[in-house]
Amino acid sequence: MRKRILPLLTLAAVLLTGCGNAATTCTNYVQAVMDCTYAGRTADYIAYTHAEEAAAQALYTQEVAYVSALVEHQASVNGDYISQETAEQFEQIAQTLLDKTEYRVESAVRTGETFQITVNTAPLDFWDNALPELERVYTKEFAEHFYKTPPAGDAYEALEGKWGERAAEVLLPFAEETAPGEMQSVVVTVSVDASQHYAISEQNWRAIDNVIFGAGA
Repeated sequence: MRKRILPLLTLAAVLLTGCGNAATTCTNYVQAVMDCTYAGRTADYIAYTHAEEAAAQALYTQEVAYVSALVEHQASVNGDYISQETAEQFEQIAQTLLDKTEYRVESAVRTGETFQITVNTAPLDFWDNALPELERVYTKEFAEHFYKTPPAGDAYEALEGKWGERAAEVLLPFAEETAPGEMQSVVVTVSVDASQHYAISEQNWRAIDNVIFGAGA
């Protein structure tokens, strides 16, 4: 089955207005971005960046979409053929996983024109627990049908849709029961230009996602 994943999202450079020294401002900014992205808490992000509420909420909405697509990808679900109801179930799984995330932002350390910040975050045990059951269900209920169905046409698309629906049904309880494991460290680099615009690369954020969500990230 074809797998797909959303393109990486871009975080634009922002002009920060926090009080205190640059390292403290930088640390607080990373904390605010993580709270906004992973937990949907927008107040500190708006205070630091003067973003509109809708723009701040978009960070969380985009992360939900990213994690939802990530789960579909790992489950070999083709999002082109699932119903709106099934798509919403995958979004619910993503929100549930985001609710389980744990992280801790350490103090920033300046290195030349950039700041290095260690983010400690805990991987979720979601895939370790869910994947064996998902594979069992696929083998028992769908493998033979996919083998016999030509990979094109209405019958195949309907089968893809049914698999997506069944996969969401299997995965949701595991998302609700997932737990964070032992903290792991990711070093985030924040660049600062002459106008005091702070920026974090998308690669850094996806490195954090890789730790949290594991398989398929």
